[in-house]
Amino acid sequence: MQLRLVNWHDPALFRSHVEGSLCEREAENNLVFGILSGIIDGRQKFSDKPPLLCSVEAETGSQLVALRTPPQNLVLSKAKSEEAVSVLARELWAAGHQLPGVNAPSREADIFAETWCEITGARIRREHAQRIYCLDRVNPQRPIVGHLHLCHQPDLALATEWMRAFSHDVGEHQVPADPRRFIGQREAGLFFWIETDRSRWPDFQGQRPMG
Repeated sequence: MQLRLVNWHDPALFRSHVEGSLCEREAENNLVFGILSGIIDGRQKFSDKPPLLCSVEAETGSQLVALRTPPQNLVLSKAKSEEAVSVLARELWAAGHQLPGVNAPSREADIFAETWCEITGARIRREHAQRIYCLDRVNPQRPIVGHLHLCHQPDLALATEWMRAFSHDVGEHQVPADPRRFIGQREAGLFFWIETDRSRWPDFQGQRPMG
């Protein structure tokens, strides 16, 4: 199978091209979808360097999707062939890319890291392993009376505190993104659920509770 690496410069055109392939394994590719949406609407920008957007293509279509928002790690989709992952690693190195790491499904991460280290002489160091949970049914629950509140500047301190607490509980040591970037953003922002049945409220020491 002939494989070639294609670099993309228009994020919207890139998404249009790879979306069908990504949707075949939508749950596993949720991170790629999220980052790509953030690149298009301007939320996923961490430096002045443009994002890296590329796909490994065959005559049958996209075999692998990869993107990066410098200085963050390279992120890979599920691959349709192991060869596509190796081709990506070799082509990126040949193009002069320096990568701090790779975030990908286990098989793809292992193949990319092994190929990259074979080429560069670097060593593999696993930072952490995570799982993806996919909701396949909803169990009916008693309705909780309240309303959705879009976070604004006065909510920043509490939002930051809760994001840091969540990151700590799941084994992360940093907030994955600056909460200020999501304040007041209705389409992709932070929301609190304000429960109005006060009889159910525990002692929040003056903080507003979220259902």
